[in-house]
Amino acid sequence: AEPADFPAATPTPGPRAREDTRERILAVDDEDMLLTVVTRALEQRYDLVCARSGSEAMEILQKDKDFDLVLCDLHMPSVSGAELHDWAVDHDPDLASRFVFMTAGAFTPRTVEFLKRVPNAQIRKPFEVAQLREFVEVLLGVPA
Repeated sequence: AEPADFPAATPTPGPRAREDTRERILAVDDEDMLLTVVTRALEQRYDLVCARSGSEAMEILQKDKDFDLVLCDLHMPSVSGAELHDWAVDHDPDLASRFVFMTAGAFTPRTVEFLKRVPNAQIRKPFEVAQLREFVEVLLGVPA
């Protein structure tokens, strides 16, 4: 039998084909339980980085902005999701456009105003693992 033709192992110039890259997601929430749900939902399919506060996320993003999505809680102590997003708008508007807000529904007037001003996608907490996975797949255009 003839040996099978295998593709050459030499790297091709230009960006890697989508098949051998995994989308990168930064998840930002001060609740460990929620980060556990996010991890369970997404770690198999995506490169996931978790931050337990807005300030930790800011430190990460100052060094590495190469995320396809930033799943961000709105209500966190010290640096809120809105403040983190506003910081991103000032530093990298393209990154700011990739924020998705995780909301619990208890909105202050300031939060309502922020969500009216910002067109980013939102997902309502609590959510199930499958619900989050499907939501992210739709946002990233990942085939099922």
